[in-house]
Amino acid sequence: MNWNFGQVYQRIRKEKGLSQKNVCGDLISRTTLSKIENCHSVPSYETFAYLLKQVNMSFEEFEFVCNDFELDGRMKIFSKFDMAISNENIQTLSELRKDCINFLEKNHDLGISDLLMTIDYLILIHKDTEIENTKATKLINVLWKKLELIDTWYYNEIKMINCILFYFPIETVLSFSVKLIESIKKYEGFSKDIDNFCCAVYTNLATLYLYKNFYIECLEISKLIIELAQSIKRYDVYCLGNVRIGLCMKDKQKIQNSIKTLEFFSEIELVKEIKKEVKRFFPLING
Repeated sequence: MNWNFGQVYQRIRKEKGLSQKNVCGDLISRTTLSKIENCHSVPSYETFAYLLKQVNMSFEEFEFVCNDFELDGRMKIFSKFDMAISNENIQTLSELRKDCINFLEKNHDLGISDLLMTIDYLILIHKDTEIENTKATKLINVLWKKLELIDTWYYNEIKMINCILFYFPIETVLSFSVKLIESIKKYEGFSKDIDNFCCAVYTNLATLYLYKNFYIECLEISKLIIELAQSIKRYDVYCLGNVRIGLCMKDKQKIQNSIKTLEFFSEIELVKEIKKEVKRFFPLING
C-alpha cells in the first residue's frame, strides 16, 4: 500500500482539474491542504472525508488507487472468500486458508483471524467424517461465542453468520433471528450489491425455516423478501418469496402464478428447484 496518501490525493485532484481553492471552499485553508498533500500533516477523519467528497471518491476507491489500482492483500482475501463460498470451492478455501495464515504472520487483524476460523469450519464440514464433525461442532461454538458477545452485528458479522447459517442448531437461529434481521435492515438501501446480499440472507433464513417446518417464521421472513426484492426489482427473488408464502399458506394459485412468471423470464434452473420444493411441501400441486 502506498500510504503517501497526501501525494496520491494531490495527484487525483490535479488529474480532475481541481485547484486547491476549488477543493478547500470555506471549510479548510489552502495552507492546511498543502501540508496534507506534502505529507507534513495527517488529516482528521472529518477533514479527509470532506476532501474525498470534493474529488467524488469513496474511502474504498481511494485505498484501491493508493494500492496502484489493485486490491491489497486483505481485500483480495475477502474477495476470494466471497467467490469460494458462492462456488463451494473447497480447494480455493484451502488455498485461502494459507493466504490468511501468511497475512496474519505479518499483520495483526481480528477480521482475518475470524475469517480463518470460518474457513477452518467450512473445510471441516465438507470433510464429513465423525472426527472432523466433532471438531467442526467445537469450532462453531467458538465462533458463536464471539458473535454472541457483539452488541451490534455489522456487515462482516452478517456475512460470517450467513455463510455458516445452515450449520447452526435451529434453536440458536431462532434465538438470534430478530437481532440478525434488525442488523440486515440497517443496510437495506446502502448499495445495490448489499441489497442483493440482504435478499440472499433473508432467502437463506426462509429456506432454513421451511425445511425445519417453522412455517410461521418462514412466512414472516418471506414477506421481508418480497418487500425488498420489489424495491430493487429482483423479480426472481420476488417470485421465490411468493412461492415460500404460498407453501406456508397452502396457496396453490400464488405458487403457480410465481412459477409461470419465472418461466416467462426463462429462469429454468430456478423453476426446477422450486418445483422440487413444491413437490416436497405441497404435493397436491401438479407440475
